[in-house]
Amino acid sequence: MRQRLVVTGDHLALSPDDVYAFVLRFEDHADRTTAVRSIEVTTGDDGERRSAWSVNFRNGLLCWTQIDRFDHARRTLSFTLTQGDPVFLDGSWSVTTVNGHTRLTFDCRFDLGVGTLSSALDPLAGRILKETIIAHMSQLLGPAAAMVADGPHPDHSPT
Repeated sequence: MRQRLVVTGDHLALSPDDVYAFVLRFEDHADRTTAVRSIEVTTGDDGERRSAWSVNFRNGLLCWTQIDRFDHARRTLSFTLTQGDPVFLDGSWSVTTVNGHTRLTFDCRFDLGVGTLSSALDPLAGRILKETIIAHMSQLLGPAAAMVADGPHPDHSPT
């Protein structure tokens, strides 16, 4: 079952440009957070950036490769799954200013593909993904960040 998860982190002391620059440096994420085991970034012959992620997920690893697209003017990085453990994954990281502080938002739609047991396992997988993203963002932004999560919820939007 496809689900949607939105997690935001607000920080008073970091500038939007600094947070966006850090989000773009995927190679540094594994050093800053225990949620990420490794990220390998490559640029294809077509000029597109791809990143291969290995993320600690419960008692194992969740691995995938995605295409990363950037809108620097809007401080947004969008990603789309190309291969890996999830059946479906797309979303974005965006950095905005809200009431004078910097907000980092992770917004994704996903289907981890647990098959016939999906009604029982999808909610659990969604909660684990939410906990993983909250931990990742908290460690990226530091202790001064205020975290809020919405979801996961079933996603009924068109593909």
